[in-house]
Amino acid sequence: MKEILDKKVEKVTISSRLVSSPCCIVNSTYGWTANVNWVMKAQALRDNSIMGYMMAKKTWRSPYCGDTGKGQRPTKRTKDLVVLLLETALLSSGFSLENPQNHSNPIFHRHTILTHSSPSR
Repeated sequence: MKEILDKKVEKVTISSRLVSSPCCIVNSTYGWTANVNWVMKAQALRDNSIMGYMMAKKTWRSPYCGDTGKGQRPTKRTKDLVVLLLETALLSSGFSLENPQNHSNPIFHRHTILTHSSPSR
């Protein structure tokens, strides 16, 4: 998972504390919270160099990021699923997405597949 999330998070760790969700996003000690992130993005005179530095300090935690598939190249489906999980974890942690359309398209696609394959009423 680290190679898939390399540019999106600082660190990928295994967490045994997660019970009801498959992953979570944790800020580093000096990273901005989701609310401060939102406020700083809304500033008219913001400094983009500081924005990039402070926003990039996130850690992905999941109980599923062990050595499974080590040495194998991840498939497109695996990459898409990991990115979908990351974006969902960001949203549930209060962060905003750079491109929300990229997050919603796979969900709508799966919904379309499910509704067209279910029996008609």
